[in-house]
Amino acid sequence: MSRSYEALMNRLLDATAVIHVPVKLFAILVILRHTPKNMRTLSIFLLNHMIWNFVGNIINSFFHLYPMFPVTCLRMDGIVNYFTDSEDFGHTIYFILFFCMVNCGVAMALTFPYRYIVFVYPNRKFKPIPTVAFCTALHILAPGTVVFSYLQWTVSYDDYPLKKDLPERKSLICFKPSGWENDVTLMTFLALVAVLIIIIVGFAVLLLRSIHKQKGIMHEKLLNKHKRILWNLIIITSVPIFFGGVPLLAVTIYMFKPQLPYATEITTISVVVLANHGTLYALVLIAAIPPYRRAILGFLMKRATVRNAH
Repeated sequence: MSRSYEALMNRLLDATAVIHVPVKLFAILVILRHTPKNMRTLSIFLLNHMIWNFVGNIINSFFHLYPMFPVTCLRMDGIVNYFTDSEDFGHTIYFILFFCMVNCGVAMALTFPYRYIVFVYPNRKFKPIPTVAFCTALHILAPGTVVFSYLQWTVSYDDYPLKKDLPERKSLICFKPSGWENDVTLMTFLALVAVLIIIIVGFAVLLLRSIHKQKGIMHEKLLNKHKRILWNLIIITSVPIFFGGVPLLAVTIYMFKPQLPYATEITTISVVVLANHGTLYALVLIAAIPPYRRAILGFLMKRATVRNAH
């Protein structure tokens, strides 16, 4: 990839950061202020995902990564590059970004078992401390499964085994291009993604099945409410799956197979999409859930009325 194209991607990430940060903050504010009492617990799960995504966006606003294929290295760029080009710092921030991305998936996956339990056991009360402790443990354990192999996978610039195509040292972080560390990290990550997908799809199917079984038994209005909430969750979740998960899968594949055709270009585009899909997620979430949608429409109508009055 040419340096001019790399600079263009850098400016693009800077420009989109100006958009997605205020949009995400606005969406969080809407959820906090306009969630009805009967949706408070669900809103916590929605906020959980959005906050993890927002933290990742904030980091990515200051810390940009560019693939330097065919070597298994990334170049650090962005504002942070003016302060340090330390390899250890780069690897740490890269893992924090990975930590945030995995926990976005965990947050989504947790929402579906919660909705299933609420429907099947409507009288069950969630005790705050055990629930928070359980969710916190999952948020630590899920990305923690790859900590060991990730640490073994990293390699210093001086110890990188393939010197031929290695670019200049400045702001570079590298990973071993082959070996058991490479294979274990990839397989562990893919297994983790598979588990999260199974949880989401599995509990969505179980909930749809349970709703279908309650036809003629449960009040029709209540049944439709649960069905509507489930389909809203499916619509909302589809955004990070397709615009976050698919680019992340592409980045993962090319990180482990950097010799593939157009690896640099596809990875760079995927990083840009991945860094900005949260804005679309926030907008879809606000549009899909009636209380939030009504709050925005009311706000816009009030602004229009005031403007017309002047």
